[in-house]
Amino acid sequence: MRKPIYFLMLGLSLLLVTCRGEQKKPIPTKPFTETNMVAIPAGVFTIGTDDGNELEAPARPVTTAAYWIDKYEYPNVIGEKPLVNITWYEAKEKCAMVGKRLCTEREWEKACRGPENWLYPYGQTYQSERCRTGREWGDGPGPIGATGCVSGYGVADMSGNVQEWTLGESVEERAIRGGFWQSVGYQSRCTTRLFFNVIYTDTTVGFRCCKSRDDG
Repeated sequence: MRKPIYFLMLGLSLLLVTCRGEQKKPIPTKPFTETNMVAIPAGVFTIGTDDGNELEAPARPVTTAAYWIDKYEYPNVIGEKPLVNITWYEAKEKCAMVGKRLCTEREWEKACRGPENWLYPYGQTYQSERCRTGREWGDGPGPIGATGCVSGYGVADMSGNVQEWTLGESVEERAIRGGFWQSVGYQSRCTTRLFFNVIYTDTTVGFRCCKSRDDG
């Protein structure tokens, strides 16, 4: 009688392991590489602005540790079109698959403002021709890196082209930064924040990834 009971228990154990494996599959990852990433130094910068709405104000000093940020919008390849129509969850998973994560709002804004702490990647005053902004709706997102829109740190397309998901802290909503190709003026500056549900998707919304030394 012992042998049938033993084999029955063994079978149940294997079934339980199999079911657990199917319920929680690990995200396949690739080794982290700094290719097409920009190193941003640790230090203090001014986040936000007093010349904006309640989501931007007040301007205040904050500190970041050193980190890397993708030079381009995902897939982080110059000349390709940015990936859009993607939820926050999907964007987060895409970053994890390449050994990275979504950028925090502080990291995103610091990379956009550059060492000069400008409101736009290129300066304090809006200039529609400097980035892919102020375009017609039908123009859509352009090829990554095509306009020469680069911040003082050397990060491309942080104003216009497509808006970008950030990591955020809210459970139900996350901040989207940077404006898109039809945005004008304040809509495309580094301080502008919009909040959407984590399952929101749109042709105007993409993302880029970050990485810091403390990440697992």
